[in-house]
Amino acid sequence: MHIGFLTPEYAKPDKPEGGLANYLNKVGRALADHGHDISIFVISDQDVVWQDGNVWVYEVERVDLPKWIFPTRRARQIRQVLSQYLSSRRLVSKLWEVYRQKPIDLVQASSYNAPGYALLHNGTIPMVCRISSYTPLYRSA
Repeated sequence: MHIGFLTPEYAKPDKPEGGLANYLNKVGRALADHGHDISIFVISDQDVVWQDGNVWVYEVERVDLPKWIFPTRRARQIRQVLSQYLSSRRLVSKLWEVYRQKPIDLVQASSYNAPGYALLHNGTIPMVCRISSYTPLYRSA
């Protein structure tokens, strides 16, 4: 089974910290050790593909819209949301590029928001989301 993960972070040799990053590192390696093909699609500050053991990591450069276009506080909030959405679209484009070479059977999104939102209702690849990322549930706990 080829499993993909959409995420805003992944543990790297030079930056190993982060709960989600470490979770994906451990789960990805464990699934790969059991014979699954694992592809991690992560928003990053660069476009690069590398292998972490048996796990393929696709770093996709985030969209960083110019600050001068968004001068007010409200506009900065819009800029942040728009940047996140466009970055997620870029991440999903990379996923489809990989999918054309080797179909992905299942995708786990780190959040029901972006990047998960960008793949919602795709009609081709089943997508699951970590329940721990559901913000209203997290807040109530």
